[in-house]
Amino acid sequence: DPRWLQAKTMLERHRLLRDNIGNSFRMFSQLDRDFHSLLLSAADNIFFDQSLEIISVIFHFHYQWDESDLKQRNIIAVDEHMTILSALICRSDLDATLALRNHLNSAKQSMIRSINENTRYAH
Repeated sequence: DPRWLQAKTMLERHRLLRDNIGNSFRMFSQLDRDFHSLLLSAADNIFFDQSLEIISVIFHFHYQWDESDLKQRNIIAVDEHMTILSALICRSDLDATLALRNHLNSAKQSMIRSINENTRYAH
């Protein structure tokens, strides 16, 4: 499956961004989309592929209004992505599952903070 090679390439792209995140943290958005697209492609489900676009719009819409911790959020996400990719490449199902759950929880908490900030500023 060519996705194994893509995962290794994706891990290297994350390392490069991590090592240069100080000036390049805004470049994370495309890498994030590519990462999630690669993961969802493993399901071979066109619905998942189409849903990714909608989810990306929702997340990035909320995040665009709250850039106060954008760099820190991106640093955390890059690290989480690298943990997931490393576990997948090593074919450690348990580690991958735990890392994926952690990443989903981080995204959930970040979205809640962003919504709360937007609500606070709306009043």
